[in-house]
Amino acid sequence: MGNSRRTTLRSWFAFALRVLGFFELLTAAGYLLTTLNISIGLTKSISGSTFFGSYATQTFGHLILAMWLLKAAPSIALFFYPEPPPPDDATVKPPSDDPTPII
Repeated sequence: MGNSRRTTLRSWFAFALRVLGFFELLTAAGYLLTTLNISIGLTKSISGSTFFGSYATQTFGHLILAMWLLKAAPSIALFFYPEPPPPDDATVKPPSDDPTPII
């Protein structure tokens, strides 16, 4: 796989991660609206009890995941599509066992 193909794959993967991050941000916004409705008292469940804490946890969980995906997408893509190792260069010689110092 060539270096340009690897870079293209990495770019598309980072883009996909950012799209997922944006989707998570929209999901968090939906939970935030539900949390606000519960706290104001506009939403009542059929059983009569709503769990504000569970919706708040969902909101912050999705927000944290969204921010992480949006911010760290290039790093995550670099982890899955790393730079190829440099080609073996014949000009670079390993250090010899000669005890004489090089001046």
